[in-house]
Amino acid sequence: MLNDIIIRPARVSDLDTMHDIFYRAVTISCLHDYTLPQIQAWTSSIRNIERWIHKIESQFFLLALYENKGIAFGSLDQGCYLDFLYVDPDYQRKKIAREIYTRLKAESLLKGFIHLYTYASITAKPFMESMGMKAIRENHPIMGEQTLTNYLMSEA
Repeated sequence: MLNDIIIRPARVSDLDTMHDIFYRAVTISCLHDYTLPQIQAWTSSIRNIERWIHKIESQFFLLALYENKGIAFGSLDQGCYLDFLYVDPDYQRKKIAREIYTRLKAESLLKGFIHLYTYASITAKPFMESMGMKAIRENHPIMGEQTLTNYLMSEA
């Protein structure tokens, strides 16, 4: 399947597709790690269209397509911060996240950085560990009225 996937730079015109991937990934894949109110607070970020557009325009964004359907995306901010990495639940565990991560890492190296860092959800933490990242500390960001848990992780 990986051979049939196209990974290309994402554009602002891909925003609806990325919102769908993000929403499905969080509401389906993270349900066993977060409560429904936490997930609702997390996914409410899609309402801030201007913020998403700014991120797409200012970060290195990749979108994965399979049979012309968006199935995953990831982004690199400021050369070394992995800001987004989401895979549609129907396409998880097919090495798509690994491929996007690898391409984002290559871009980071081109920019002169050695290590990536990210804030990983409880759900994403095992994947990030499989990519060589280690948890530095547990965080409890507040989104709306909800406190979530995530981990500052780094390759260093």
